[in-house]
Amino acid sequence: HSEAIAFDGSSGPNGDSDVESFIGAVRKHSLLKGRHTDNLWTAQFASTCLQGGALRWYETLPESTQNDWTQLCAALTESYATVAAKEA
Repeated sequence: HSEAIAFDGSSGPNGDSDVESFIGAVRKHSLLKGRHTDNLWTAQFASTCLQGGALRWYETLPESTQNDWTQLCAALTESYATVAAKEA
C-alpha cells in the first residue's frame, strides 16, 4: 500500500537516511502495479510520497528531474544518502 511509503529526508536512528529504503519501496510498488518501466509514472508516484523537507527539496528540482524516475533516484541518492553509503 502506498500509504506506508513516505520519505521526509530526515535521518534514521543510526544517523543514516532511509532514502535507500524509500527508493526500494517505490520500485516495489511500481513493479506490483506493472509500471516499473514507466519512468514518468514512477517519478510522479514517488513525488506523492514525499513529505516535509524532502517535498520542499523536490519542488526545487528541474521539471525534467521531477518527471524521470532515473534522474529523481540519482538526485535523491546524491542529496540524502550518507557518505558511508555513497562510498560503499
